[in-house]
Amino acid sequence: MGLPGLQEMRSLTKFGLSQMTLIFSDGTDIFRARQLVSERLQNLQNELPPGCTPQMAPITTGLGEIMYYTLAYQPDAKKSRPRSGNS
Repeated sequence: MGLPGLQEMRSLTKFGLSQMTLIFSDGTDIFRARQLVSERLQNLQNELPPGCTPQMAPITTGLGEIMYYTLAYQPDAKKSRPRSGNS
């Protein structure tokens, strides 16, 4: 926390894996942000269990994320029967 331009921080923890995703505002110097994150990771190294080595993933954008979507219909939409493959 307290990193310049940091908008959102997400974390995911599963057995044997902890992942943090940091989202910075547009226009943030990504290389400076990565340097600051790297420094923070180095400061935490002594607090992690033995054998844990934090790593940063390559630089990505929102376009590299898996997109989630929903399908919705209009409440007044007509119901239709599924078409058979023989029509």
